[in-house]
Amino acid sequence: MTSISSLIPFTFVSLAETVDLRRCGQVAYWAGLPYTFGLCVLGSDGSYEGNPTLNNLAPIARSLDTFSKIVGQYVSWLAVFMVLVQFSIVLGRYVFGLGSIAAQETVIYSHGLLFMLGAAYTLQKGGHVRVDIFYAKAGPKRQATIDLLGSLFLLIPVSIIILLASWKYISGSWQIMEGSVENSGLPYVYLLKSVIIVFCGMMILQGVSTILHAILVLGDKEAMPSNEIQTEL
Repeated sequence: MTSISSLIPFTFVSLAETVDLRRCGQVAYWAGLPYTFGLCVLGSDGSYEGNPTLNNLAPIARSLDTFSKIVGQYVSWLAVFMVLVQFSIVLGRYVFGLGSIAAQETVIYSHGLLFMLGAAYTLQKGGHVRVDIFYAKAGPKRQATIDLLGSLFLLIPVSIIILLASWKYISGSWQIMEGSVENSGLPYVYLLKSVIIVFCGMMILQGVSTILHAILVLGDKEAMPSNEIQTEL
């Protein structure tokens, strides 16, 4: 059985251990940590290149990115679907005098799915709002450190807190198979609320991907991606 320690791609090293302390201190400086207690991703020979774990991080990060990308690109079509449904609702109401509660709630469902399931892909592409007073002017390695610490101590913990806090809310909805408060509405409110779990899971996975990319940048295995949002058709 694989031990938990073997799954950790980096380790904290102190002066007592026989490693390349110059590299240790360099990484510690990037992370703003004391020289004697750096975030190290070194192999047995004291080099980044000698660490097989570090070399294997890129495929894992790319796989997580691919998952977020596929989900994000598919759910992006919900924006087009929402426009068409909303147009049909307006046309039916003001031209034919017809209305549909179910159609209106379909727009609400689509809107929720679009934002909740597309959040991880938006994060991957750098599309979330960032207060970049320091980040924009930082160098690639300092940006990678900010991404690493931000994902490790903010993104992932907050996602876990949201998941735990919403569990009772979601399970209660499943117990009564919650549906619309309107008689002619959609009876799938419990499924819509369950998307919170998927949202948290995808954000955690994308947070892990961000951490892996940051480690690769710090280890000179990867260049820091551009901050500009890339539009893919």
